[in-house]
This record gives sequence, C-alpha cells and structure tokens, in this order.
Amino acid sequence: MKKLTKLFAVALALLIVAVNGFNAVAKAEDVAVSLMDWDGTWLNMVSFYSHEDLKEVVEHLAQEHEMSVDEFIEHEKEKSVPFEQMVVDGENSTISFVVETGEDASKAYVYEYVKSHEFEHGGSKVYWHEFKTEEETENAVILLIEIHGEEKMAHFHLRAGKDADSLLAREDWYPTFVGENMPTTMIAEELEHHHHSHDEH
Repeated sequence: MKKLTKLFAVALALLIVAVNGFNAVAKAEDVAVSLMDWDGTWLNMVSFYSHEDLKEVVEHLAQEHEMSVDEFIEHEKEKSVPFEQMVVDGENSTISFVVETGEDASKAYVYEYVKSHEFEHGGSKVYWHEFKTEEETENAVILLIEIHGEEKMAHFHLRAGKDADSLLAREDWYPTFVGENMPTTMIAEELEHHHHSHDEH
C-alpha cells in the first residue's frame, strides 16, 4: 500500500510539473507579443491623400466613388482612426498619437499586452493583438496586426477605441499605417491596389 501511495505521489508530482511547464510555455508565448514589434513612428495611409504625388490616383478613386476629391478624403478619414500618426516606444511600452500632421503628439500612454484574437482573413489565420492602457484616453484599446507586405510596401492594420469587444465586432475595417520614411511614390503605386484588393491583406 505504501508503495502504491508513493507511486501515486510521484505521478501527481510529475503531472504538476507538466502542467506548470505548459503554463510557462503559454506565458512565454504571451510575452513574445510586445510593442517592440511595432517600434517606431507610423503614418496613417489617409494622411498622404492630399500629397501632390497622390493627386492622380486620389482623383481616380474619388471619381469611382462619385465624390469630389475633398469629399473622398473626408470620407476616408471618417472610416479610419482619429489620428494621423502613432509613435510607438517599444522599449517603454508606450504609444503617443498625433491627430493631424504638424501638431504635437499626445502624452505617451503605457499599454500592456492583453491577448491575441485569432480570425480568418483572406483564407489565412490572422491575429488582432490587443493592448490596453488604464489611463484616460479615447484610444484605451489598440488592436494590432503584424507588419506585413514587406515585398511591396511594409504596413500593418490597427483598430483603436474604448473596448475590445466593439472593435472586434467591426467588419471590413482595417485602417492602414506605414513607416514614416515610406516614399509617397510607393504609396501612390499601392493605394489603388489597397482599395480594390483590401481583403487580400
């Protein structure tokens, strides 16, 4: 009986070690997602729409939407997030926002990683990585997709708002951000493709 009790104790100990090991792996995976992956200054795609290099393609898109250029740009801004730049300091886990290019950035808000939400997009598994700040801001929750499209134009999509549930419930909403040094000529080349092939991103 003592031998059986001892064997049971050993088996239980091994099970606890295995479970703790599994939890450690899960936590390690969570830790692997950090704002370091998006470190840098990022510009909202719509902030380029008034640039001279994009004049022709924006006029074409406005015509397709049966709008004036000003109406089209305003329409696109309303469909996006309410800031034109986002500055991510991955080392300090902070994000600050610039509402309009040329204005001062907001204070730097500390964001913590919450979890990753899997969904299917264009036939592939993709993740919205959720970050949240406890500070008072309209952008209390940020959802980020990994940077992709490096072979043409590196960019990522994000959503920002008060709570994750309402952001995740939105359909076909993928505000697009690119690096601060992205050439406007490359933006012009990709912009029309971005609008007509959005579901492929």
